Amino acid sequence: MLAAPEFWLIKTSDYFKEQKENLINSLTNKTGWEMLVLIPFQAKDSEFVRRVSKNNFIKFLFYNNTPVEGLQSISHLLFRLNLGMPRPHNVLIPSIFLSLNLGFKKITIFGADHSWHEEIKIDESNTVTVNHEHFYDGSKVQMPMYKLEGEKYFIHDVFRKLHFAFKGYFVLRAYAESLGAKILNASSKSYIDAFERIRIH
Repeated sequence: MLAAPEFWLIKTSDYFKEQKENLINSLTNKTGWEMLVLIPFQAKDSEFVRRVSKNNFIKFLFYNNTPVEGLQSISHLLFRLNLGMPRPHNVLIPSIFLSLNLGFKKITIFGADHSWHEEIKIDESNTVTVNHEHFYDGSKVQMPMYKLEGEKYFIHDVFRKLHFAFKGYFVLRAYAESLGAKILNASSKSYIDAFERIRIH
């Protein structure tokens, strides 16, 4: 599942250019098993898809990431028709949403700390920075936050994005209930308060 537009946009930061090249290399040269990559429709004609498609083990499923809000009955209808989804502010939202639309009735999430706000800092020049750290590489990089257009984020922009992300989980919970499905959160640490918490030993 890919959701970040930096993976298929041509214009992006040097940091994401490096991440994109690393991912393309892994998918094209190190993947020797069948893999289905879910990626938004906007990426269909991108360099990323063209290069990765050279590996015959990899197939793409393109999804509609149009944000849908408003009256719940109408939103849920559009969700079921795959005409939109809750605002996809991070990769977990479309991951859960598409799992529901693929028919899964029990979805358990792990490792969803969602503790980005703990990593936000404002430096002496009033630049919003965040620590980009993932469990799979262990590196810590404190770097400025930029919008896709290259403009800097201000702190109110950051908290607005966090609002939409956390609100999106409540939208997903209601949608899951309408489908007779359940979303469980088995993360040992998590700020997501929309899903029932469970502990798996």
